[in-house]
Amino acid sequence: SNMPDVCINSITNIKRKIIKFRNVVYESYHLNISFSGINKEIHNVIMSCGLGPKNAIGFGMVSLKHEKKNLSV
Repeated sequence: SNMPDVCINSITNIKRKIIKFRNVVYESYHLNISFSGINKEIHNVIMSCGLGPKNAIGFGMVSLKHEKKNLSV
């Protein structure tokens, strides 16, 4: 297949947070994650949808930080 080789280069500055939302407690994390091998299509999906299983309720939001040829989110 024509799948890109996406790699996680590093995960740093991990901060665990417990959040109560609609009477459900969620364990969440604020962190820096650096990827390489992300093409424009995957980049657009990440920026549109976020990352993780609870993105529909606002978890998994992403902000960009460009570093060299890698994409950090």
